[in-house]
Amino acid sequence: MGMGTGRVSGQGGHWNMTGAGNNTVRAASAGFLFIGCVTALLCLLALPFTAAIGPFYWDTLIYYDATARIASGQIPIIDFLAPVGPSGYWLFYALHEVFPDGQGVYLATWSILLVSAPAMVPVLCDAARKSGLVAVALAVPFLVFSALPFNVEQFYPYPGVDGYGIYNRHISQLLYVVVAALLFADSAIARVISLTMALTALFLTKITGFVIALPLVLLALFARRLRLRELVAVTALFVSVLVGLEIWCGLTSAYVESIAELVSMNEGALLIEIVHAGATHIAILTALGLLLLMLFWLERDDLGEAWDDFIAGRKAAAICTVARSTWMWLLAVTIGGLMLESQNWGGQAFLFIWPVLLRAALVDRSAWPVRGSAFVTILIAAAALPTLANIGGRAIRTYAAQMQYDVVEIEELGPLSAVSKRDKIDKRVALIREQSIRNPDYFRSYAAAGELPRFTYYANPEFQLAWLAAIGEGVAAIRHYEARNDMRFETILSLNFVNPFPYLLDRDSARHVTIGKDPFRTLPPTDAQARAEIADTDLVLWPKCPVTVANVRIRDAYGAHLDDRLTIPLSPCWDGLVRPELAPDDLASENGTTNGA
Repeated sequence: MGMGTGRVSGQGGHWNMTGAGNNTVRAASAGFLFIGCVTALLCLLALPFTAAIGPFYWDTLIYYDATARIASGQIPIIDFLAPVGPSGYWLFYALHEVFPDGQGVYLATWSILLVSAPAMVPVLCDAARKSGLVAVALAVPFLVFSALPFNVEQFYPYPGVDGYGIYNRHISQLLYVVVAALLFADSAIARVISLTMALTALFLTKITGFVIALPLVLLALFARRLRLRELVAVTALFVSVLVGLEIWCGLTSAYVESIAELVSMNEGALLIEIVHAGATHIAILTALGLLLLMLFWLERDDLGEAWDDFIAGRKAAAICTVARSTWMWLLAVTIGGLMLESQNWGGQAFLFIWPVLLRAALVDRSAWPVRGSAFVTILIAAAALPTLANIGGRAIRTYAAQMQYDVVEIEELGPLSAVSKRDKIDKRVALIREQSIRNPDYFRSYAAAGELPRFTYYANPEFQLAWLAAIGEGVAAIRHYEARNDMRFETILSLNFVNPFPYLLDRDSARHVTIGKDPFRTLPPTDAQARAEIADTDLVLWPKCPVTVANVRIRDAYGAHLDDRLTIPLSPCWDGLVRPELAPDDLASENGTTNGA
């Protein structure tokens, strides 16, 4: 029954699909329509719209840091360390070149479509040849979830977009393509093209997504949904890309080394992380568990035959029958989704189970008894609704609330200030700056204790808005200082999680240092190259509105390379640490002006 109906025969072993028929016109129309929708979506970036600021919005600024570096000739991983792979930054840079004033969260969110959409086209064309309904059912969820900058998890109660977890949303969307290709693409060419693009993008985006994809590819091989020669072709193309990157600049080996270093920095108890992920997504896992039990019951005859084959020594046939079952595929993506969520924070959880659910709902249900099919349909809806309700509901609520939000106007930030906010938040934003200046010891005491004033401090939109305002103040202060002293800082480094100053001021960044500096997860010890670059940086910025534990630890990490610098008070929120030869003569001649704690 289901994917495992009947005995396996023929080397292809393709599953029957309702309404099968070779309709080239319909396939071409599906591909053109899909690409047209994606193109129309990307063209929206030319419009001057804003995003309602939400929790951890500053993650988006990492992309601008990378864009400034790439524009100056730097290569991700080689010239600057990153918490993930290089492809996300290259894709953002490419889209930014076309839409330089595009809203940042949407630029970052939609940039993956430059790869995921072309990889999806062969799948949709293949599906459309047999059923237009199936093609539409595959395309619509993919487009909706790719378009919306929202995660399943919610870390702040007020409406706002999620400027964090973007990498994790990308890998869920690429895994959606992988599963769709394995289940719905009957053409060998379609499978090879889609899998090569999606797997390569997964590897170069975030390694955890690639690791989750490998067992699914192996399952398709056992199910004879993927021929061995196709897997060889995919592997050869994938390896050729990595070899090309290695020959070009040594990127592949450097990337593998950076992965190993980040893994060593983030070793934890896997079982605890799995339990945490399961508790976070208990609703969808409960529905999937019940659906798995139901499918096991409906497919018990085929699974029983597989067991008989295994006992009789026909192991290959037994494995193939089990691998082709809907139950096995749902089990595989459920385990994969749980493992992925245990290693990722924020994203579109379990999105890539949807092709399996769609397969069961639209293709396999005809092979099941009417009563069993009805129960399966209910459970499929229960498994899909949490993701749809969370992301779709938050999107509707945010876009409705945003109509009453005020646009943030910070001239110095350019496209970085394309955000909007609640009108009653301004006082709290101003208080963060005021209290940082009037009562610095309050924030320093928390930093000294290794804590934040509140556990969710960075998630608060008022903090994110205050941080954007502080960046604008820093840009204005640097320009004023340079004009007053008739000089120019060519390289700038901020002792903070993000460093948008080179992008905003059109300067260079210190090479061989981490972007997205999280001292608890992504800040490795500085090597000789990094130490030399930091020592040679013209301006190192120390943020004071407010001082946080992360900033203090970043400063401590780089402190040995900053001891000979002089401190310039650029503004109430920023100190500049400059090399003595770049400081004004009157400041350089004073005693006690060298950089201190």
